[in-house]
Amino acid sequence: MNLPSEQQKLYKDPTGIPIDSVNKELIDWVEQSLAVNPNYKLAIKGDVTTEYPKMKNLFEGLRDINFLKFWLITSQEGIPN
Repeated sequence: MNLPSEQQKLYKDPTGIPIDSVNKELIDWVEQSLAVNPNYKLAIKGDVTTEYPKMKNLFEGLRDINFLKFWLITSQEGIPN
C-alpha cells in the first residue's frame, strides 16, 4: 500500500478477504492459522445483507479443511426496506 504507516494501521479493505469460487483466500488464511496454532478460534459475522451463496461457499471451504467449530454472529435486525 502506498500509505504512510499510521494510515496503513487504520486502513480497512471494504471488500474483506476474498472468498469466492475461484479465490478462497480466507480459507487459506484459516488453514495457515491452524498450522501455527491448532487452538485457533474463528468468529464469522453476517447480517441480513449477507448473501446466502457466499456463506454457503465459506462453510463448504471450512468443511473442506475440516474446520467445523466456529462462532456465527448475526444481528437481530429485520429485512431492510
